[in-house]
Amino acid sequence: MERSAVNCNVFEQYCVERRPPDGDTLNSAALIMMDNLKTQNSDKVLKPMKSAKLRRHFYENCSDANLKIGRRGGIVDSVLKLYTGCPLMLTENNDVPRGQANGSSVRLRQIRTKPGELPTYVTLSSGVKVPAYRASQIDSLRVEHLNGLRGYVLLCLI
Repeated sequence: MERSAVNCNVFEQYCVERRPPDGDTLNSAALIMMDNLKTQNSDKVLKPMKSAKLRRHFYENCSDANLKIGRRGGIVDSVLKLYTGCPLMLTENNDVPRGQANGSSVRLRQIRTKPGELPTYVTLSSGVKVPAYRASQIDSLRVEHLNGLRGYVLLCLI
């Protein structure tokens, strides 16, 4: 099973277990999409995915199997599936003496958007509604290091 499929299943399970009883939006989970994804039209011309309607369609109906990233067609997780408490790993040496080093395990506490940024709302296959953002709308992720430290991590997506 692909890593992305495992991540999707864990995300869906989290959302189903915490589904708001009134059918409202589950705000402790969110999807964050790469900014530079493009769609291919019938003439095989790639165009940036700018419309909220198109992004919502992608979130709700497409998977990583529908993507080709770069010339070599490598696989990249195009959508982060995040929820409060989900495990993450640092990919940079931010403050090594304090445990903020490449490979350090952290847990997500909060997603901070840039001022004035609003999400697109997406309904998952389970029927749960979650907010979805483009990466450029995110200011930072607030995390808790497994060594007890708290901090912020800048979100970097290709």
